[in-house]
Amino acid sequence: MWINTKSGSVVAGNVTKDPEYKRVGNNNTPLFKLSIAIGEDDDGKKKYADIAAWGRLADKLSTLGIQKADSIAAFGIWVKKDSNGKTYWTLKADFVMAFNNRAVAPNEASSGGAQEHDPDDMDFGDLPDFMK
Repeated sequence: MWINTKSGSVVAGNVTKDPEYKRVGNNNTPLFKLSIAIGEDDDGKKKYADIAAWGRLADKLSTLGIQKADSIAAFGIWVKKDSNGKTYWTLKADFVMAFNNRAVAPNEASSGGAQEHDPDDMDFGDLPDFMK
């Protein structure tokens, strides 16, 4: 399931493989990555969403025991990356909820809450085609 709003997108589904937690870059920044199945298109082709959480949110998620087949809901903004002639989309998460009875993890940015996104800066024409 996915829902797009002017302030971001919500995706929900089941984790398709065990998540990856690592520290990256010169600053050793925490990164938690997972992929979820979010439904099917009109032709019955399965759709997936890659989710990336950074910083304290990544650290918190790494403690929850999230694993393959757990149900997840996440809120964030879509980030596009072009590599080797292909376009990849990842949801940069501000909030992730694991429905595995283990916990909820909001991204506690320096302001104490989730990052804010200016609705006027959102361009829905720049979303993955299956999200429009």
